[in-house]
Order: sequence, then C-alpha cells, then structure tokens
Amino acid sequence: MGNSKHFYSGVTQTHIKTFVAMTLLVSSISTAYALDDGRYSIKSSLSGMYLDVYGRSSDDGANIIQYKQTGGTNQQFDVHALGDGTYSIRPAHSGKSLDVFNWNANDGAELRQWTYTGASNQRWHIDDAGNGLYSITSAFSSKAVDVSGMSKDAGADVQLYTYWSGANQLWSFVPVGSTPAPKPSPTPDDGQTCDLPSKLSWTSTDPLITPRNPNWLSIKDPTIVKYNNKYHVFASIVDKNTNGYGGVYMNFSDWSQAGSAQQTDMSTTKAGSTVAPQVFYFEPQNKWYLIYQWGAKYSTNSDISNPNGWSAPKTLLNNGLGNGIDYWVICDDNYCHLFFSGDDGKLYRSKVSIGNFPNFSGYEVVMEDSVAGRLFEASNVYKVDGTNKYLLLVEAYAPRYFRSWTSTSLDGPWTPLADTQSNPFAGAANVSFSGTKWTNDISHGEMIRSGYNQKMTINTCNMEYLYQGVDPNSGVSDYNELPWKLGLIRAK
Repeated sequence: MGNSKHFYSGVTQTHIKTFVAMTLLVSSISTAYALDDGRYSIKSSLSGMYLDVYGRSSDDGANIIQYKQTGGTNQQFDVHALGDGTYSIRPAHSGKSLDVFNWNANDGAELRQWTYTGASNQRWHIDDAGNGLYSITSAFSSKAVDVSGMSKDAGADVQLYTYWSGANQLWSFVPVGSTPAPKPSPTPDDGQTCDLPSKLSWTSTDPLITPRNPNWLSIKDPTIVKYNNKYHVFASIVDKNTNGYGGVYMNFSDWSQAGSAQQTDMSTTKAGSTVAPQVFYFEPQNKWYLIYQWGAKYSTNSDISNPNGWSAPKTLLNNGLGNGIDYWVICDDNYCHLFFSGDDGKLYRSKVSIGNFPNFSGYEVVMEDSVAGRLFEASNVYKVDGTNKYLLLVEAYAPRYFRSWTSTSLDGPWTPLADTQSNPFAGAANVSFSGTKWTNDISHGEMIRSGYNQKMTINTCNMEYLYQGVDPNSGVSDYNELPWKLGLIRAK
C-alpha cells in the first residue's frame, strides 16, 4: 500500500484534467469520424440489398426502399461529417437528403428524400458496430434506419425504429467505384436538368439499322433501353415469306455496332411475334416486361439479354378496344397507365394501381381530333427528369411527324407544346440530315431514356430518338412492303 500511495501522490489535479480532456477529445473524434466523407452505396447486412430512392425520383417525398444493386446514382449517397458527431446523407442523383418524414419521432416513421435544410431530422449518427457494419440513427429521434419487417425482398420499405442492433438495422458503406455495377443511364447523371423548348430542331443520322435477314422487307416500330452498358432494341419486321409481321431483338454497346448486331427472330421464342413492342423493367416485381400486339399482350423475363427467357404471351388489357394498336405503359408512384391508339383520331388510356399491374381493364378517351391523321398512332409518354412534367408524343401524317403535349399528371390535362406540322416535336420541318436526306417521315420510335424502369424518364438536356424512316423514292406503294429502316435524331 505504501508504494501505491507513493505513486498516486505524483498525480496532480492538472494531470487529471489533462487526461480527462484528452479522453473526451479522442472520444469525440472517434464518434464524429467513424466514417470518412465520401460517396457510398449503403448495403443491408440482412438482405444484401441497397438503400434506394424509389424510381430514381428527384422529387421531395420520394420513398426510400431497399433494392438489388443497379449501379444507379439513386443508390449512391454523399456522406459528410457535420462537425457535431452527425452526418448528412444525401442521394447523389438528386442532391436532396435522407429525412425523417413529417418529423415523426415514433417507431415506423417513414424515411424519405427531401430538400436539404440541415435540420436535426436530416442529421444522422453513424456508429461503428464492428465487422465492417454501422448503425444509422436519427439525431432528431434516436431511432435507427431499419428494413421494415426484417424483409429480404427487393422493394421493401425502409423506416425508422427503436435500435436493437438487429441485422435489419446494420449497414455496410461501400465506397462507390469499389464494386463493379451496371449503369442504368446512357449519359452521366450530373443532376443537370433542362426545360422542354416550344420549338425544337434535330439532326438525323444515316440509317443505322436495316434488316439482316433477306426475307425481311423492313425493320420498324423500335423500342430501346440502355442497361448494363448496352443498348437493347426490340422492333417489328415484315417477313415476305409469311406475308406477316414479326419481332426482332438485338443489342450493342455503341451506335457504330448497331448495323452489324445479330438480329434474333422473336418468333423462335415463347413470346412469338412481338409486334410494335415496348420494353422496361418493372421494379416492384423485379421483372422485365415486353408489351406488344396484336391485341394487348405482354411477356416477362429476368434477363433482357436472353431472348429465350421471355414467357409466353399473356393478356394485358381486358375489355379493350377491338382495333387497338401501339400500346405504351408508364407508371407514376401509385398507378400504371396504358396509352394506345385505334387509327381513328383518338388517343385512349387504361389505368391500374401499381399493386395490380399488369391487370388493365377498360379504357377512356384521352383526346381526339376530327381529322384522324392528326392524331394517328405510336404514342410515347415520358417523365422529364428534374421536373414535374410529363411529355406526350403522338404520330401524325403525312409525311409522318410527331406532335407533343405536356402535363403535370398522367391523368392530364394535356397542354400543346409543339403540335403542328409546321412546328412539330419532330418532323420534316425541323429535322436536318448529317448526310444525304434519306426519308421524309419521322415515324414510330422511342426516346433514349435516362433510366430503364417503368417511370420512363428522359433527360431533355441530351435528347436522342430512335425512329423509323423510309426512302420516298423506293417505288413501293403497298404499305406492308415499304422498306422501313431505323435512324437516330439528336436535338440540336
């Protein structure tokens, strides 16, 4: 005891204060900087899925879910230490913030995306839980970011809940770039947005895609999506041997490869003749959907690059229009909408809840024109990135051109944008050619989208449209034998 007493006699009050201050400082640094600033994908320890802003939405109030890795910037988060032991966590695609919705301090509070304010419901403690895992708790409520119901399913809701260190409350932060992942967007997602001009102009390429089978008279009605760093194109063909329509699939990494890409005859698959197709990934079901005619049909697939993976056709629309053609699906947060034409001067629509998709039934008239050729067919509807606008295109003739309208809701009303033959969205009046002019018609096609899911998003800062055109001097009068080819127009 004498030695112990002698030892403590050398510890002064100053030493004790210094020791306590250093301990508190180290603790503070450890807490505040458990994670370095950077851009991360945030992966659930329970399911192996990633925090995801639903539908790549840039809107306030967009829901946060878990989803399988896509590589999209809506699954990447900029994490920044705020100097008080908390972090901001901001989705890379929108620049907004993870937010405890409506300042709800209760279990089950919703985790949403909202414009960044720096308030406590947008500040987060990130604490090291060991083994490369972290908890994320709200500075406002002390509740933890939690996968609801211990779910391992893609699309499961992410909420706030009392922390109990369950696997559904533990996360790994994967630095972006450390794990290869497919990019869903054909252009860099730099957050730039552009309004739609009321007067447009375009430049067209030469024909990029022509029929590679000598029995095919034409290739037309394309749908296109960029996924996994490849363009995937489905289109119609006319086969002179069968004197009928069919479908074709191809993929390529660059437009320079489009003309030489292998073209797979879809009639050799279970899907059959996929005429006038549309393709997209329906995130709530983790499936690719291919929509086509005659009669409204669909097939599904888990792998867009595998033509043999498509299911046999099923009915998309019950109690539909007998002469309906050119079916197009687009979904918002709550509903899916099916637009289509009848070559009768009317545009039609059916509607179903997200949870009941694809079980459409019945229809209504969206708009009509006394001259059928002014509201013909090949409707496209898109959500404009970074805005609350939807863009509607409908083909008219002759020669063929696209009229356009905008709305803040898929329910309408629709306001004309560029909707005349002299001022079209795209047509002979505003399309020039980089080489020899090879068509007067700017006809049935699809915009190159910024994503690949059911929301059909486009970036209007960099518009490109894959379309069908035909040589006006072909000498062919029978419509079904016209030698349609595919080209690309780019907005100036």
